[in-house]
Amino acid sequence: MRTKLTTLCIILLLYSAHSIGQTPQSILGNWSNPETQQWEYGFFEEFAIYNGEFWEYESLLSKNNQLTVKLRKGAETQTLKISLHSKVDSICTLAGDKGNKRKLVRYTRQPGYSSPAHDTFANNGYRQDSVVITGYLRHAKQVNPIPVIVYTPFSRSEIKYLADIDSTGRFRVTIPIWNTCEAYLEYQSVGRDIHCILEPDSPLFVYVDPETKDVRFMGKNARINQELQNYRLTTKQLYFERNYQTPQDAYLEQQQSQNRQKQQMLEEYIKEHPSVSHKFIQLQQAGYRSEFAASLMQKMFGLGPEEQLSPAFMEQTESLLAQIAEPYTLVNDTYSFLENYWAYRSRISGDRVSSRDMELMKHLDKEGIFRLTESQKADLENYQRSMEIYVKGHTLKWDSLRIAKETQPFQASTQRVYSLFSDSVYRQLAKANEQLSIDLSSEKTLKAQVAMIESTSLSPLLKELMCTQAFYKHLFYVKKPLSKPTWALAGQLVSHPPFKEFLTASQDFYTEIARQEMLYPESLKGNEHLAGIDNAAELLQQIIAPYKGKVIYFDFWGTWCGPCKEEMTYMPGIKETMKGKDMVYLYFANNSPEDSWKNVIKEFKLTGPEIVHYNLPDEQQRMLEQYLSIRFFPTYMLIRKNGEIADRQAAPPSQKAALINRMNELLAE
Repeated sequence: MRTKLTTLCIILLLYSAHSIGQTPQSILGNWSNPETQQWEYGFFEEFAIYNGEFWEYESLLSKNNQLTVKLRKGAETQTLKISLHSKVDSICTLAGDKGNKRKLVRYTRQPGYSSPAHDTFANNGYRQDSVVITGYLRHAKQVNPIPVIVYTPFSRSEIKYLADIDSTGRFRVTIPIWNTCEAYLEYQSVGRDIHCILEPDSPLFVYVDPETKDVRFMGKNARINQELQNYRLTTKQLYFERNYQTPQDAYLEQQQSQNRQKQQMLEEYIKEHPSVSHKFIQLQQAGYRSEFAASLMQKMFGLGPEEQLSPAFMEQTESLLAQIAEPYTLVNDTYSFLENYWAYRSRISGDRVSSRDMELMKHLDKEGIFRLTESQKADLENYQRSMEIYVKGHTLKWDSLRIAKETQPFQASTQRVYSLFSDSVYRQLAKANEQLSIDLSSEKTLKAQVAMIESTSLSPLLKELMCTQAFYKHLFYVKKPLSKPTWALAGQLVSHPPFKEFLTASQDFYTEIARQEMLYPESLKGNEHLAGIDNAAELLQQIIAPYKGKVIYFDFWGTWCGPCKEEMTYMPGIKETMKGKDMVYLYFANNSPEDSWKNVIKEFKLTGPEIVHYNLPDEQQRMLEQYLSIRFFPTYMLIRKNGEIADRQAAPPSQKAALINRMNELLAE
């Protein structure tokens, strides 16, 4: 009896050679269907991958070359019967719960596709959507979150989302998108970015092995991402130096030649891989066109005095402008091209020049508050022309004699306007309406920009997108709702529902911000106790005197400064970590209108007992910046408990660990 029992135990041990968590080496790796070239399964030590999801092992039994694997994901289970090839360990036959058998191959690199695909990129009309990116970083040495970078169509700027990696190398992040777009996953351990295409409502799974450099994808749009990856790996990527000082004709010919080389490389690749998808061809062609167009427009940075781009140069540029196709969000270089295009158009027109006093005076005349004579109105128009010539001359690097000659016909009008601006009654009105003068001037610039957009031959929908960008950029930077006339103009120019909904939501957001009460208003300090101080050292000591015995973190910023406001999003984490410690956060606002200043503070919730805000008069702010050698924004400093400057270039809030460590060092002194 004992012998039979022992024999039975040995048989059971042989049959169940692998328990949960002990995945056999024979099936470790990624398995693909050789007929469809789709990556179907990944089997690893602690989990399996299937259908873009992680599955846990519930049981795993093996006998000779036969394995039975039961997987679980929540309440869902599946049982797989795997038969390994007796001679080739990279081939197996797999049968699922429904009994459908298929051969799978363990490729070291995901192969290309053997059958063509003619589907096109998803175009959801630019409605806000989201994509879930799930991934596995095998042999993970990277402990920091993986940044995922996408560009938004409305702000024309990159937004970075962070995907936290768990102890096994797994991560998951949800990315808001407004149509099909490019994204970049920054893998430190791989040493390069993973270039991806995200489509609305199409979850994407990304597998990366830094040791083998293997990158592969699962999901509805896995194919275009795999094709993109394979193209990057199997072709020599062409990068060219750009010398903006090269003469125009030579620069144009050089860029055209480089573009032809890229197009030729793509054509040769397509001949060698005739089954590549329509999406791949569309993406690469659009990418090369936009890259070509963006590089052409960058020539503007090397133009000499009085020089404009030649007719041949602009003919090529306009041709590329007409070829921008939907979805407009597909290629990031499209944003660079259009931004430089508008910048050049503005550079040569000069019609975006504005004066706060001039716009306010026109407004007060229109409202019957400060009446102007017809000759005074004519002087204002001449003054406007003089300013446009002056700014254009500086942009085109004219010498002072040339500028003086070009503006001479308007000199008498300009002198009369200066006298008008000095009128005592007007100066009182200007002081009482300072914020209004800022708003009128900035909105005139905005209106000139959208008028320029409307004057082009762009498609109606692309014009609407460009106008949406212009209106939103204004909202984002001034942090105030648009005035009624400007909002009415936005309503006339932007009618596409997703664009209109986005602008309306942004307008409503800043309207609500403006209405909100300031939480802990004591954080905002008045300037009365500093009046008359014209010595920078004395001014600084007066400001920090109440906080002696505490470490102070200076933040020099401005409402107009995008990076400044981006850094503010990291402050809640800093404050929470340093809560209860002797820290003070002191903000100095540069050239920031009061309404916008207060709205930024409310938006980012930057108030509290340990937070201090100053919006000094321009003269004192400039004096303080010169004294502390502030050269760029944002600038951060750390001040010791005794009031001495410890760090003139302190870490920004986004470098949380370094900043917290340094703060604690100073607190310990």
